[in-house]
Amino acid sequence: MNDIEDFSDIDRPQINRNEIAEQAADNARAGYEFQGRKLEPWSMGRQAAAQRLGLHYYKLSQGDFTIRTAQDEETGKEIGIHVYDGLTEDIYLFLLLSTLGPVEILRIRTREDAMLKAFDLAERWNIGANTEEYWQGYNVFFQAITDDLNTRAKQKKSTVTTGNATSEEPEPLLQTR
Repeated sequence: MNDIEDFSDIDRPQINRNEIAEQAADNARAGYEFQGRKLEPWSMGRQAAAQRLGLHYYKLSQGDFTIRTAQDEETGKEIGIHVYDGLTEDIYLFLLLSTLGPVEILRIRTREDAMLKAFDLAERWNIGANTEEYWQGYNVFFQAITDDLNTRAKQKKSTVTTGNATSEEPEPLLQTR
């Protein structure tokens, strides 16, 4: 007797990877908003500057994330929040780079200079730890990162052959809302 249940008759939502990637690319091109302020798109130049200036996110592995639970104030449901060491600095650096033009970004030479400017921006915009503004920054930051990763997955869609196995379409790295 088989104790494994057969779930083959359950309708599962189909994920259209192309639609996810196209929406992510549209979001990235349009840029994002924070507190009614239009942010510059999270371009390759901004990403490169972020890496040069010490953004932690791009150096993390799966084990570096901790999921904390919180209660959604609107729905009352428990939600998981991904956190890691350096997250607050990443949010502030992301917001800073998303407000500067390319020449201004190039003028920032060190991580110390970047973080001084980022902390100054956070203070001027009242983005304190665990405030509503902080969580808005968290959401915008992760939306930009998610869109970037999904756009890259679409760009790498070309057929990859490994040994005898061929994969034509990678899974989306993260799913956008």
